Amino acid sequence: IRPQRPISALVTRKVHGTRDRTGMLVFIAIRARTCEIVGDLGVVDKVGQDTLDDYAARIRAAIADGAEATAKVLASFAPELGTKLPRKGDDTNELPDATVAVVPE
Repeated sequence: IRPQRPISALVTRKVHGTRDRTGMLVFIAIRARTCEIVGDLGVVDKVGQDTLDDYAARIRAAIADGAEATAKVLASFAPELGTKLPRKGDDTNELPDATVAVVPE
């Protein structure tokens, strides 16, 4: 992955614009079998860049095993993320939850 692709996607998709700066972009390049996770300031502060890098490594390791294995690894992060980034009583879902496919350049 060229480093600017995930950062560009973070900005284009306005992942950096949430109230508490807790947006997180998981950028998976299937053909290249790689992954980058870019967290906004609140995510990096509460979760840590080392943890995000570990998550990305675990996703990279699962890509070869297919979409279901990759999705299971991604879902396995939810408990830790939920603890470190708890939902507030007045939270709204500020970002779409849909997967977005990006055509390779």
